[in-house]
Amino acid sequence: MSTRQQYQTALKMIPILVYWAKNETDITHYYSDLSAAAGYGSPRIGNILIVIQQILDNLSQKTGKHIPTLNCLVCNKVTGLPSSGFGFVSNDYTSMPKERQRKLIRQLNHTAASYDWSWVLQQLDLKPLDEPQ
Repeated sequence: MSTRQQYQTALKMIPILVYWAKNETDITHYYSDLSAAAGYGSPRIGNILIVIQQILDNLSQKTGKHIPTLNCLVCNKVTGLPSSGFGFVSNDYTSMPKERQRKLIRQLNHTAASYDWSWVLQQLDLKPLDEPQ
């Protein structure tokens, strides 16, 4: 998949993640759920999640506003946690004990759920979802 295709897929996934953050905080979402909701053919979306984080980081730098991560909202079916690729978001994630990882992800999920994502979607020229995919 080209960089351009990854970017386009990331833009498709952002409104889905925002919807989940705002409306489905008690539901565990897996990589395969996000892949299916975005119409992407593979549950292997690590590179796309990196692109999503880069998009948010770039917007944060451009506007001077802190934007929480959305990558905390999806996890591995076996562990119930984001995989080691989450180290791209939180540098010491992979070296943390599992319980500390769980606590961090709960905190990040809460932050994502309470964040006003409407301006982020507007800045990225994306429309919010009215209902899940």
